[in-house]
Formats: sequence, structure tokens, C-alpha cells
Amino acid sequence: MKKTTVLIGDIDASKKIATNSRNQIQKKLDNAFTKLNKELAEHLLSPLLLTIGDEFQAVTKSPLDMWILVKALNNVSHELGIRFRFAISHGELLTSINRQAPLKMDGPAFWKARELIEQKNRRYNFSIEGDPLNSTLMTLGFALEEIENGWTKVQTQYVSYLLNEKNRNSSDVARRFDKNPSTIHRMLKKTHLDLYKEAQHEISYLLEGYKIRCQS
Repeated sequence: MKKTTVLIGDIDASKKIATNSRNQIQKKLDNAFTKLNKELAEHLLSPLLLTIGDEFQAVTKSPLDMWILVKALNNVSHELGIRFRFAISHGELLTSINRQAPLKMDGPAFWKARELIEQKNRRYNFSIEGDPLNSTLMTLGFALEEIENGWTKVQTQYVSYLLNEKNRNSSDVARRFDKNPSTIHRMLKKTHLDLYKEAQHEISYLLEGYKIRCQS
């Protein structure tokens, strides 16, 4: 059967979220997911959906399409002051694709994604069936996680605003948050943002190459 890419994700350290905040976060996630499903429809085979508790799922055409979705989801998480964990699995489905919701589907792609998300040891988990680039993707994902772990809440807020639009820079951040430009520049420098963006770009580059190989 044709291979496809499955995402199972959840909120990292969700048990630490206060009970009275959970409903509000879930409502905001529902709204954000609805928006992303419209904006990224060309990449999706089955839409992004909040399933049980703090978990969500989606199915895309390729790992590259899924990485585009994951980067968009990170912007959502930064805006909400939470962090997601992702299990991205590329493999076979044994059932037909449910285009209305990522439910009632089964196969190795889902099995591996479930296995990865239940390990709870990394924020970015990849399984590209039968391809040696998987270990490199895991290493790059670990680098992203380590950089994110060093951000304060304020730095995360600034980085989120900066990355949410392609051509934004530190001056835009300073205007948005009414801060001194030199202060913002120094703060962003401490986030290792250039290295973070380079790691994201390298993942995109590797997955684009994989997509091209699969199509040839």
C-alpha cells in the first residue's frame, strides 16, 4: 500500500497545567487547529484534530508536509505558553484514509507514531521507515529541543512573534512589544535563534530530498 505520514502529538508536561486553565487551552487549540486546517489544506490528507485529553493527530502526504505542519504548530504552542511533543511516522496504512478526521485508521505508520509518543523522552520524534536519514532527523530534533529548553517565557514570546511571519526581524519585535530595539536584539541573540532556524531549515532540506527520491 502507498506510504503516508502520521502525526500523533500531545502537550508536554500537561499535568502541570492548572485545572482551571485546561478548558481554555483546549478551546484555543480547537480554534487554532481549525485555522491551520484551512491554511495548510494542500498538505493534509486527514485534518488536524484534538482527540483525547491533550492529544492530537493528523495525516499528511509526506514527511515534508508534516514538518510544515509541525512548525506551524510550534508557533501556536509558543503563543499559548505551552510546548508540544511530536511523533512523526512515515509508513504504510492498512486501512483507507479517513479524509474527515484522523480516526478509524490503522497500520504500521500509526503503530510507530503511538510507540514514539508513549516513550515520552523527546519532543521531536521521527520514524521514516527504511531510510538512514532518520538518525540525523532525531539529532536535529534534539538540538531544537535543547535550544527551546533554554528560552524564558518572554524569549519564547518574542521568538514566536518573529518566526510567525517570514520577513520579520528584531526591529519588528521591538515595535510590537514596545521595547528598546537594542534590548530586543541582545535578548534574541541569547536564544541562539540563528542556530535554531538553521536546524529547522536542515530538517526541511533533508525531507525535501527524501520526497524527491520517493517521487523519482
